[in-house]
Amino acid sequence: MPVNELFDFYVKMKQKRGKITVRTIENYTKIWNKSIRKRKFAGMPIQAVRKTHILDCYQEMLEDGVGNGSMTLIHKVLSAMFNHAVSEDYIRRNYAHGCTKELGIYNNKRDALTQAQQVEFLNFIRESKEYSPYYWMFEFFFETGTRCGEGIGLLWENVDFRNKFIKIDHQLLYELDEQGKRRFQICPPKTIKGIR
Repeated sequence: MPVNELFDFYVKMKQKRGKITVRTIENYTKIWNKSIRKRKFAGMPIQAVRKTHILDCYQEMLEDGVGNGSMTLIHKVLSAMFNHAVSEDYIRRNYAHGCTKELGIYNNKRDALTQAQQVEFLNFIRESKEYSPYYWMFEFFFETGTRCGEGIGLLWENVDFRNKFIKIDHQLLYELDEQGKRRFQICPPKTIKGIR
């Protein structure tokens, strides 16, 4: 089985078992098709893949300008695929382990804005002719810590004005439906911890 075939199989299996959302599948497939699918590595039989092949592929991708975030996502998917292949006895070892560290590829660290930076940002929004209509939306995001899709998808039944309480139990996403058409959909959070 070539690496590409393992990817396709792995994604379909995860989808069939309900372990992955349509949006996640879209993201994985898009990045795989853009950065991996046509590379020599992707056509190799999984039994022939060794750490040096993965390192060479990652190095080639870096030289082609693939960013750290994309590299980290690809590595996450590749590692999970190979873990599955090991558990099914298709291969004996997952050679993807440690490859990103060896090449110095780390996920881009995100730092939260300090309170002073938040105040500066909100002042800029308030004073801007173009962005001032969005001031209260940004203030809401800062005060509640909701994500964009969660905040925009709020329903009246999620807001308790008397007790000053908001329940986040879904998000509004623009993604493919079962018929393959893109539309707005109310979806549950990716994990149980997303309900709060």
